[in-house]
Amino acid sequence: MNMKRILIVDDDSSVGTMLKFVIAREQLGEVVATVTDEEQAVDEILFYQPDIVLIDLLFPHTDGIRIMKRAMSRGAGSHFIMISQAHDKNMEEMAYKEGIDFFVHKPINVLEIRKVLQNVIQIMEMERMLSAVRQAVTPAAAGSAADDSEQRLRDFVGYQLTNKLLESAKPDVMVLHCLPAHRGEEISSAVFEQHAPEIFDEAENRLHVQKAVLAILLAGK
Repeated sequence: MNMKRILIVDDDSSVGTMLKFVIAREQLGEVVATVTDEEQAVDEILFYQPDIVLIDLLFPHTDGIRIMKRAMSRGAGSHFIMISQAHDKNMEEMAYKEGIDFFVHKPINVLEIRKVLQNVIQIMEMERMLSAVRQAVTPAAAGSAADDSEQRLRDFVGYQLTNKLLESAKPDVMVLHCLPAHRGEEISSAVFEQHAPEIFDEAENRLHVQKAVLAILLAGK
């Protein structure tokens, strides 16, 4: 697995220094840059094109969600992890709908940073392998994927897994997901976050089977 390239955007330089130290010590990736100026954030993201962006939620004149949306609208393909000091569920829900992968909270917790980054890296690896499998098995299907997306969204109406729906289940209900998840479509952000441990356990258990399938397909056997 290649070392993931990570860019940190936070106007508090001490947070960037701490995150850089933790990422290096835990061997979670390579920090390509730390950005403290909100005005330069979008340009730096586009310049480095990192795999992962760790970005603060609040800046003096803007917020991390707006920066992320501007970067994505100009071609950034990074995964975004939001750093937040406030535990605002409404704000987090909005951030997930806009494309944030995960939240981590201040003060920085080493265990939380490690777990969240590992989860995002795992999602990226699964997306890469699934893409390779799709191309190997059905190369012609890629062109029709966009045509089906709107129909799939219509099909999901009324079938989203939400906390309200889970109220009808037993208290110890387990929620699983094949990943990658599209929060706000087939599953709500709240349900995904509450059941993330078992979701990622399932994904990890399935990862080795997918590797075997991919090896067989690419070998032409």
